[in-house]
Parts: sequence; structure tokens; C-alpha cells
Amino acid sequence: MERAYYRELGAGPTVLCIHPSSSSSAQWKPLMARLSSRYRVVAVDIYGHGRSPRWENRRDLTLADEVELIAPVLPESGPVVLVGHSYGAAVALELALTYPDRVAALALYEPASWGLLVRERPRDPATREIQALREDTDRLVRRGRPADATRLFLTYWAGAGAWEALPDDRRRNLVAGVDTLPHGWAAAFGEGPTMTQLATIRVPCLLLSGERTRRPAAAVARLLERGLPTVATVALPGLGHLGPLTDPSTVDAEIEAFLASSTS
Repeated sequence: MERAYYRELGAGPTVLCIHPSSSSSAQWKPLMARLSSRYRVVAVDIYGHGRSPRWENRRDLTLADEVELIAPVLPESGPVVLVGHSYGAAVALELALTYPDRVAALALYEPASWGLLVRERPRDPATREIQALREDTDRLVRRGRPADATRLFLTYWAGAGAWEALPDDRRRNLVAGVDTLPHGWAAAFGEGPTMTQLATIRVPCLLLSGERTRRPAAAVARLLERGLPTVATVALPGLGHLGPLTDPSTVDAEIEAFLASSTS
């Protein structure tokens, strides 16, 4: 069985962090340092990212496949707190549904649960917007234009000028990994949670979002706020979808306060 690469720091109750597409477990280094005096913080690499294996199967990747990759990293005893960002938050929700007795709480930043959005709001402009981004980036990857696909994806989420502001080595790294993006889209647009399933997640849940995020992320957040029975929502001023990357201290402070209140 394949298993995810992971890094860990600290000792105590386990906090498991899952990064989004086009990132890696290294994203969570500031949070790991912040929490390591009180928690064992584990950050995994999802399929095709960081040091984890690539998805080589001919069928589409699913969120369940990501969970299967991560499951061996779960501690042998005791529940975990899941922390996820975007696609990583969608994986965290799937993990909580798959192993309900192993999860103590969730802290999610703008889950990329696009399948939920398509089912619940198929004709919404936000739904059409994220579907168009998927189609456009997938088309560019298929046509052998990885730099254009990466630029489009990053500009959509981070804003005009974000691509140009990156150092050359960072651009090269993102372009080199963009062929994994279609797999992530397939999983995020796949089955995912239903509203009925969300109602079964009764552990404490923190749902973070940025006040300057894009319409699809905001639409999913509204659905999750309605569907999760024990959710607390926080909208962070000035932040967008990439808040955990652009303003980690702001996001990490919210996560730390949530952990203090939900695991005490």
C-alpha cells in the first residue's frame, strides 16, 4: 500500500495538516512551529506533491484515494484534529466521513468541495466560474502549455500580477507540477460529501474564509455553514483564497485559538 510522505514536529495530541493543490507539506511549517509545544503536528503531502507518490492509475483520482494514501499516517490510538486548506480541506472532510471515530475536530480554510457545489447549485454563476477554470486549465495542460495553465490558475486565485511577482525558481517548480492539476480537479469535482453526509459530522468544526475570496469558494462556504451541524465560521478581512500562504500568522492564530477551545 502506498502512503503519504509526512513531516512532524512536537508531542501531544495529533494535529494532521493537509495542503492544497500546487503546494506541499512545507506550507504548514509556520503552524507546526507555533503548535509544537503542545501538539504533535503532522503535515502530509498529497498525491503528486512534495515527496508523495504520483497518481499513476488510468482512472480518475478521487478524494477516497487521497484518504487511503493518508490513512497509514493516522496515529494508532487517539483521535486527531484535521487542518486543511482548499483541496486539502476537501480531503479532510472526506477523511472525517471515512473515519468518524478517529477525528476530534476540523479546522478548514475554504474547502474546494466543488462536487457539492455542482450538485446543490448547478446553475449558479459561481459553479459555472469554477467549471470554466477547470476546463481552461485542463485544456492548456493537454495542449502542452503548462506555464500558461499555471499562470491562469495562480492568477485566478491570487490576483493579477501574482505570477509575475514570483521568483523564477518558484515559477519553474509550479510549472513542473501542474500536470497533477487535472487529477485534483477530477477528485474535487467527484462525489465528495452530500448535505446529508455533512450533517453526520458532529465534531467541532472551524470554517475559515477570506473576505476577498472568489465566488466559488464563498459559495461552498455557505453550503458548509448550512450543512455542518457544529460549525463556527470566521471571515478574515483582507484575505483571499490563499490566506494560509499569504498571511499564515493571521490564519494560524485562528487555528490555535480553535484548538485551545475544542481540545481542552
